[in-house]
Amino acid sequence: MEVQAYIKHIKISPKKLRFLVTDIKSKTPQEALELLPLSSKRGANFLYKAIQSAVSNAKTRITSDIADLRFKEILVESGAALKRYRAASKGRANTYKRRSSHIKVVLVSDNKRKVTTVKPVVDVKKVNNQKK
Repeated sequence: MEVQAYIKHIKISPKKLRFLVTDIKSKTPQEALELLPLSSKRGANFLYKAIQSAVSNAKTRITSDIADLRFKEILVESGAALKRYRAASKGRANTYKRRSSHIKVVLVSDNKRKVTTVKPVVDVKKVNNQKK
């Protein structure tokens, strides 16, 4: 079963985040959560939060062991870019873009046995009253 987490509109360029993703993709989510706080890159905090969110989603939706999880994909996409101006010589203004990013983390269970999902409890009285 797949579990995913999105974090959108992060105020850091996608190029800086993709640099970190290449190192993390081959690791398990638990190893990635141990390595990211040790990184000196600013984007490591955003990736840590995205992976932690996906792992907590897996805890609530899948009843298998968290150690069996692995990355199916980690996508870093470009978000909206804000156009800004910087003063240039001779009274001109040069444009530049303040880029933002979206992170998508998809985890799958690597377990061979059947994975049971947690289903919400339905109130029987309400269902019986609606049928009449």
